[in-house]
Amino acid sequence: MSERSMYLALGLEPGAPSAEIRRAYRNLSLKLHPDASRDPRTAGRFAMVAKAYGILSVLERERPGASAKPLAGPDRIDLFELGAELTTHTDPERRSGAARRLGLSGKRSAWVFLRKGLYDPEPAVVASCVRAAAVLGLVQGSGEIAGVYERAGHELKDAILEIAKATRDGLFGATLETAKNDDDHRRRMIALALQRESWTDPNHPRYSCPGSSL
Repeated sequence: MSERSMYLALGLEPGAPSAEIRRAYRNLSLKLHPDASRDPRTAGRFAMVAKAYGILSVLERERPGASAKPLAGPDRIDLFELGAELTTHTDPERRSGAARRLGLSGKRSAWVFLRKGLYDPEPAVVASCVRAAAVLGLVQGSGEIAGVYERAGHELKDAILEIAKATRDGLFGATLETAKNDDDHRRRMIALALQRESWTDPNHPRYSCPGSSL
């Protein structure tokens, strides 16, 4: 598991600060921990998230100048303010940052804004919205994210598949079905491999693929 994939498993951009790592882990734990989830299939993803958090926490502490200052609590996150920034700010980096913080909010209602962000003209902003949706487990966005993949350029398609591989979230079931018919052989093989893994490995939550009763 590379350092990059560990950040992605937490729904974060590589190099995210330690405070965001802690918040992402806390939010995912509330959703995936065996004591919190009635779905036994989430146990594999929780183990992956816990491993990523443990290693990244050590790496962050060892980095020179690493900050131990905690991030503001969830009550300090204003969904409407972040939503406005995501949908109207002229700076793509600010829009990406807003999407990232919406994902860290722990609030599923953030989908109202992330959904709009999927149509942003900047691929990096769209990728941030997809990551945030995966962190929040917004399976209602499965079809729309598959649509984003279908119309995306090569770079964004690769980013979406990378997020799917890192998070193992059921949100990407429809996307993998779409990617199986991609013009690019490499992406087709990635999609098939992820689907096979999700059906056969009991340590990973299964994807909810169209036409499947599993």
